[in-house]
Amino acid sequence: MNPQSAIHRSFSHHRADAIRRGITFDLTFEEWWQLWAPHWLRRGRNIGQKWMLPLAAEAGFVAGNVRIVTVTPAMRSRLNPSKPRSRLPSVGCIHWIGRRQIDHAEDCSSEG
Repeated sequence: MNPQSAIHRSFSHHRADAIRRGITFDLTFEEWWQLWAPHWLRRGRNIGQKWMLPLAAEAGFVAGNVRIVTVTPAMRSRLNPSKPRSRLPSVGCIHWIGRRQIDHAEDCSSEG
């Protein structure tokens, strides 16, 4: 798969999801990508990954009103409060391939 098309698809999904939820999404692809580019490989919904968050929720995803933040346990529990915390990844020997989590617990002793 072309990485560029995957990035454009992610932008389209993000915009469509915001619109579906009734949230304003007025970012162009270029504005969106400028924010995401330094954090792209860390994006996701799990603790320690990155989210795009509107600073003022009522304004939505508009230029100057968004930032990329690290997901905290409190943020994650608000996203899906019914998901048990024990199922969330712990800090440590977690590796990511694209957006898929690979747990290498047996390698933890070799990682500092």
